[in-house]
Amino acid sequence: MSDYPIQNIRNIGVEFILLTTVFAGINYGPEAGAIVGFVLITFHLIVAQYMGPYVLWVIPQYALAGFLAGKFASIIDLGFYLAILMNAIGILCTFVFTKDDIGEYVPYAITNLIFNFLIFKFLAPAIF
Repeated sequence: MSDYPIQNIRNIGVEFILLTTVFAGINYGPEAGAIVGFVLITFHLIVAQYMGPYVLWVIPQYALAGFLAGKFASIIDLGFYLAILMNAIGILCTFVFTKDDIGEYVPYAITNLIFNFLIFKFLAPAIF
């Protein structure tokens, strides 16, 4: 059996780590949000075997998102702004450090922005 379908799924930006991290930051404070973001994304990267130089900027991004979530009040705005910030950093770092992967990262970033906008607009207020 080929890994090809799995590779295609990896390029789709559907993940619930940002939402969970933001909730932790808002409900339990910036430090707890940072820890939750750090732990969840690290676990995700290890389990999914996403190893490469991008872990150097992806892991701190989620920790920062959790920290900032503890400092803001509007979950809809915060979630979407964090998604924009994190994907912009991801595109920049991917372009600078691993140019060959930019073609795979851009579709992920676009779908991740759309997904996070929808989830923070419609699901987050109901959960929060």
